[in-house]
Amino acid sequence: MLADDRTFTLQIGLKNLLESTGVINVSPGQSTLPIHAPEAALAGLITVGPILLVFLFAQSFLTSGQLADAEKG
Repeated sequence: MLADDRTFTLQIGLKNLLESTGVINVSPGQSTLPIHAPEAALAGLITVGPILLVFLFAQSFLTSGQLADAEKG
């Protein structure tokens, strides 16, 4: 739905980058960017990092919100 690649989210941009470099599908004629499996794994961790941090800080609020309606009374 995004027409311009400058407006992609990190996850979509990472997927497009990895598909175009041949890290996922090794086939002739791929890009010559020197991205290998360790760099791809690090990029994945970097894109998941902010989401994981928000979840860790909000975990107590999420748990208390779920348990608030479970009380009988």
